[in-house]
Amino acid sequence: MRNLLRTAVLTSAASLLMAQNTAPDPIIKVSVDLVQIDAVVTDSQGRHVADLKPEDFQVFEDGKPQAITHFSFVPGTGRPAPVHAEATKAADTVPAETAMVPAKALRPEQVNRTIVLIADDLGLSSDDIYSVRRTMKSFVDREMQPGDLVSIMTTSGGMGAMQQLTNDKRQIYASIDQVRYSAGRIGLTWYEPVNKIDLASEVENGKNARLNAIRYPIQASETLGAMAYAIQGLRDMPGRKAVALFSGGFAQSPDGIVELANRASVVVYTFDPRGILPFFLTAVDRCRPPGCNAGREEQRRESTYHASQAALDRLARGTGGIFFHDNNDLSQGLANALDDMSSYYLLGYQPHREDFDRVHGDLQFHRIQVKVLRAALQVRSRNGFLGTPDRPALPKHVLRAEELYRAMSSPFHAGGIPVQLSAFYSSANHKTVLRAMMAIDAHAVKFEDAPDGKKRLALDIAAAAYNSGNQLVESSSRSFKTDISVEEAQGLIASGLVYSIDISISKPGAYQLRAAVGDAGSDLLGSATTFVQVPDFNRAAIALSSILLSDADPARNAALENAGVLGAGSPVTRVFAPGAALDYDCEIFGAHPEKSSGKPRIEIEVHLFRGPERIFTGHPFALPVTASGPPVRANGQVKLPAFLPPGDYALELIAWDRGAGPKQQAIQWVDFRLEAAP
Repeated sequence: MRNLLRTAVLTSAASLLMAQNTAPDPIIKVSVDLVQIDAVVTDSQGRHVADLKPEDFQVFEDGKPQAITHFSFVPGTGRPAPVHAEATKAADTVPAETAMVPAKALRPEQVNRTIVLIADDLGLSSDDIYSVRRTMKSFVDREMQPGDLVSIMTTSGGMGAMQQLTNDKRQIYASIDQVRYSAGRIGLTWYEPVNKIDLASEVENGKNARLNAIRYPIQASETLGAMAYAIQGLRDMPGRKAVALFSGGFAQSPDGIVELANRASVVVYTFDPRGILPFFLTAVDRCRPPGCNAGREEQRRESTYHASQAALDRLARGTGGIFFHDNNDLSQGLANALDDMSSYYLLGYQPHREDFDRVHGDLQFHRIQVKVLRAALQVRSRNGFLGTPDRPALPKHVLRAEELYRAMSSPFHAGGIPVQLSAFYSSANHKTVLRAMMAIDAHAVKFEDAPDGKKRLALDIAAAAYNSGNQLVESSSRSFKTDISVEEAQGLIASGLVYSIDISISKPGAYQLRAAVGDAGSDLLGSATTFVQVPDFNRAAIALSSILLSDADPARNAALENAGVLGAGSPVTRVFAPGAALDYDCEIFGAHPEKSSGKPRIEIEVHLFRGPERIFTGHPFALPVTASGPPVRANGQVKLPAFLPPGDYALELIAWDRGAGPKQQAIQWVDFRLEAAP
């Protein structure tokens, strides 16, 4: 793979992707100039009502009517078609990986819903964790729409790949698989088993009660902290925004989170995965009369259950969401709640400046009430906002650092400076090497005048890699200035800039790379993210490195470059012309050698996809193996038909280890784009 990576480095100087600058949709907000409220209106059957006008609404702040100055109805896109049994049966014959074609990042105007699914692993039992994980996967399979950005979080985790909003189902699946039971407020069962049999048990109960009195508030605060982190991340997102919290409840007041969500226009849907429960004692309970009364303990358990739901109910009601509880069909509950996001009214009014003044040093909460004048309709919206003034302007050096961080953390690619981020991974000396390459279009970079007739380039670059366990694997940042000749500046504009980092990965798994660049001369930003699933190259099973994809025909590539497509034919940007001859190259590890020859026997098969549709299936063929030791080189060529339309495609490579049995296989993807030259 070292030679493959060297190829990527040599070609990446001209491998640049032009991005379009797009203006984001209006952001739902609370500011000193405008208070916006998103309201859901339904009829008696729970169906959305879409034909209301401004005069059908009344908005009150602290009981006083407000003049509606902004009004719009945001229609939904509808739920995806259900998966039929025949299609499901047919899909069972295809490897699971073929159902998840790499997704292209959404632009802000393409986003319909932004959804953060939070598993409160500090407040869920072991059984409930399994149910939540299954529900999340069901949502991805059946309910996730093309315009959705989704993130998976746990309340016990920190910042990492699990918290990056994405439309890439591969990444979401990898995040869901990391949701595990955590020893928090709830044990293996949702209730605290009764332990009343003798004096020693009473002493133990008292000790546990004192510990829990300290432990539970801390862990509940961690749950609320995770909620706050998610809501703050959604604050500037366009479209309809929601947090879905799966939790067994907590005792702390959620009012601060309700206010934060209302200011960010985030709707909170809460789910109690415990479902319909019996409250009678079970085999895990130890209740011996006369010190223990079974009926009284069952009543106490039921009371505890209902009390634990109070905060979840307040979270949902206060933000215009729904609390789903006492129902065993958790997947349907999530589908119904997110379908509730499909359409809403956006109402706005101008607040009074004094709404944001402090009274005796304290910020004031202003209650909002929305009414619908048409009979037999129900409306749900947030219940108010805290009069927090807009944030003051930051010093330029602080603003630059914050902007760079925000660009790197955002699910959208900052388009001021077009950037392409690619990741290549392989194995060397029993270590996995991950190379992240950031190609920067120098056309958008401003070269300042420098002494002696030279040009000055000043860039700030940041890059970070996170694993799916929410741990930072490695980060790199650099601010540099350099003076170069006019000819050198012109050369950089023609060929582009490349920033690369090599990361030694100690464990296999899902990794996310984020990178951002800022130009001091133009104050423009660019950013990109990419996701990789690194296999275990040291395991005794077949595994594939990344695929390098290129077109070596200079005439085809030149035609695209003359049309304004930079880096055509490169394995970094993967932009090709219809009719291109795609050269694919990767390495195979872990194949079992046959006893007769001492060499592995490998067959490979190539598939081509346009979106989710498979448009080409190659015939399996035996791979020539010339050496006995790993890795085995797999390369070849796929000739694309000239009639293929421009768009997003993917190449899939399947390798079978015939020396280890018919089912030993590995699958690898690489996405690319076709563009037609005029």
